[in-house]
Amino acid sequence: EDAISNPYRLNQNSTTTMKDKTSNTSLSIRYAGSGFNFTSQTAYQQNYRYYTTPIDGDFSPIDAISIINNYGNNWNNTKNWSENVLPTNSQDVLIPSTAVNMPVVDAEAICKNITIESGAQLIQNSNIVLKGTAKVKQELEANQWNFVSSPVNNATAYTFSSQNPMNQNDTLYLQKYNETWINNPGTSPWIDITTGNLELMNPGKGYEVWSDNNHTVTFEGSLLNRNSVNTSVLYTPSASYPGYNLVGNPFPSAISISDFSNWGNNMDASIWIWNGVNYLSSNGVIGDFTNIAPKQAFMVKANGVGVPSLTIPATAKTFGGSFYKSTINDVLKLKVSGNNYSDVAYINFNSNASNAYDGQFDVVKMFGINEAPQFYSVIANKNLSINTLPSLSATNVVVTMALNVGKTGLYSVNASEISSFNNNITITLEDVITNTFTNLRQQSFYSFTATPTDISNRFKVHFGGINSINEIGNKSEISIYSDNNVVYVNNTGKETIKEIEVMNLLGQQISNVKSSNNSINTIKLAVSSAYYIVKVTTVSNVYTQKVFIN
Repeated sequence: EDAISNPYRLNQNSTTTMKDKTSNTSLSIRYAGSGFNFTSQTAYQQNYRYYTTPIDGDFSPIDAISIINNYGNNWNNTKNWSENVLPTNSQDVLIPSTAVNMPVVDAEAICKNITIESGAQLIQNSNIVLKGTAKVKQELEANQWNFVSSPVNNATAYTFSSQNPMNQNDTLYLQKYNETWINNPGTSPWIDITTGNLELMNPGKGYEVWSDNNHTVTFEGSLLNRNSVNTSVLYTPSASYPGYNLVGNPFPSAISISDFSNWGNNMDASIWIWNGVNYLSSNGVIGDFTNIAPKQAFMVKANGVGVPSLTIPATAKTFGGSFYKSTINDVLKLKVSGNNYSDVAYINFNSNASNAYDGQFDVVKMFGINEAPQFYSVIANKNLSINTLPSLSATNVVVTMALNVGKTGLYSVNASEISSFNNNITITLEDVITNTFTNLRQQSFYSFTATPTDISNRFKVHFGGINSINEIGNKSEISIYSDNNVVYVNNTGKETIKEIEVMNLLGQQISNVKSSNNSINTIKLAVSSAYYIVKVTTVSNVYTQKVFIN
């Protein structure tokens, strides 16, 4: 009974240590008597060999080896394998997430089955001849939608099915995005997938999956995807959100998006990734990420100019997934935090951009959950998470920023990448509600209280260009400009201002403000749209500037 309940188990895939043990035993007897002596000696030696842990019961070669990668990432370097030999077609391969360096296959390789753990990666530039199957694991975050994509061929929705024994302890919901969706009551652009094996998860197609618990799924196929993938993208003019397509990284490695603008035709340079709270965004050069992780789905947008196409190139394969760090000029990153969540917006200046929406530079804001703050810049008919404007010049530029919060509380704005601007450019954050101006070069952090009922367009970011020239030809310490119906007088030199006058082009006075000596002074006008003259008189100088009031 005890033997049945605790049977002996062969460990067929374990490594072990062989030891030799020798024991010696000897016996000596001596008898002496009258006229008689007797001596006898016996010696016994025992030699035997044993193993510190059980070994393969049939003494065949070990069935599985694991990559270690202490000697670079070359698959064909024997030192990179746990048995110091290359895999054969009778051996399984495991790529653990703990490997020092992830492997690269640049010459044909072989193995029986291959398993890539969640968090591990593999770049396959040459063929891996599999006798069995390829399995790639992915951990899912609990209680949120996870964007996923298959890194193997022939994977099906059975990967996420409740009928799959691997999923019996969890409940998963798999959906795909319908670009052709029209917003009718009771409908959604997300379509539930309940067909299991009938739904083939084509390489390059994106899905979202909900998991009630932290759970690991396994993509299984006969091959790992390694070649460039042409993925279907649509632009349906009659759709509620034309051109938005959910695609995915088809490889078991990360992909670089630095060349994303050349991946297709008639596509905007916009990429969004859902992180469970907000959509992270990038245009391939500026944004929250520069690489897309393996098995990661992401949203892209066709622009409707012509028939769209998208090819995810094999040359984009890379390792890592590091977040954005500015390496280009004139990029401001603004992060809003509060209610245990955050959101990020970017402002960039580029000589090839315009003040209107530019599909190759700007990225439309996609909104996250209500509890998280939503921060974005505003241009005509567009809300942008990445706003790219023409290069800064002698004129001042004001960028309107909107904030939506779901809960009353304390929030903050943190500015970074300020060093990417010329030191002569002033950068100031204006809080319209509190009438507070913060010089972001001197103080990059601003805290405030916000409520769900606050006006959306609460902030303005002022970028000061090269100072203008005053009436007597000296470099100006006063900067005068406008935004919509507001005149701004930026006292950069801390002069003593005696008077600020606003006049129409006929010289008729519209407004007059005495002794206004804030660092930035504002005058709100209720006048018709036209050009006006602003005259600032200080103790030592007189400054004038023509501005347009909208």
